[in-house]
Amino acid sequence: MLSERLQEVEAEAGIDKEVPAAFDRELQRVTTEVGQATERLRSVQSRKRALSGRSDEARQRQFAAQRAERFVGNLESALDLHRRLGSDSELVEEVGRLRELVQQLEVELREQDVEARKRRALHAISNNAGRLLLHLDVESPNDPISLEINDLTIKVRGKERDDYLSEIGRGSNWLSYHLAVLLGLHQFFLSQPRSPVPAFLVFDQPSQVYFPKRIVARPEDQKDEEVEEPQLQDEDVDAVRQAFEVMGRVALGTKGALQLIVLDHASRDVWGDIDGVVGLPEWRNGVKLVPMAWLDEA
Repeated sequence: MLSERLQEVEAEAGIDKEVPAAFDRELQRVTTEVGQATERLRSVQSRKRALSGRSDEARQRQFAAQRAERFVGNLESALDLHRRLGSDSELVEEVGRLRELVQQLEVELREQDVEARKRRALHAISNNAGRLLLHLDVESPNDPISLEINDLTIKVRGKERDDYLSEIGRGSNWLSYHLAVLLGLHQFFLSQPRSPVPAFLVFDQPSQVYFPKRIVARPEDQKDEEVEEPQLQDEDVDAVRQAFEVMGRVALGTKGALQLIVLDHASRDVWGDIDGVVGLPEWRNGVKLVPMAWLDEA
């Protein structure tokens, strides 16, 4: 009986049965879902690695802060121990010295947030420049700006979009933004108790944006002729005067702490009679920055 049953089972197992078409469709669907799930898993793993890489620096800062906090805590425990030991004069003096050290370390710990200090500094510089832009020839003087130190450029924050300086046209805009930011930087440097930045700036021909200098092909062509100044439009003269007025106002506001040296071919009619602006002789007709008499004496 068992042998007959075994033969029946073997006979049934040996019969070729066709796989239904629904099974192929199901297999294809499951294979597609497995592939999509694999892609999502790879994407999650990539984001996880990126986030882990960016958080390494934060973990290091946190570890350094925790280590400093443990040191301060141990130091405070030592002070408490000295306080319980008695009022020995040497111990009291040592306790006072350690207490001062604790206060210094606490100040240094508060100053460890470099990023926050950098943000505050850039905010102050942007505010300084924004106040100066109100008095310069710029299309949108009321739009706030920010100094992007990572990209070494200026960003203008408009109502509808933000524009980098490279995306803004007109040479007058470039001159105004550069002038305002450079002066704003030095205003910030001078506000610091100890700044290593030299307190002077040199500007070379800022008025060239509005009118170019007349070029003579050969020096002998101008021996017996006067070099004519270009004809200036009233709005250009006003814009150049605004730039000199801003520079003079900033220089006077520092009470002599900041010196601005401007090399320009604009005539005295453009920048004359402006507070804080002192004119020197024009370097023409043999008058030069280094007098020839100095060379003869040498």
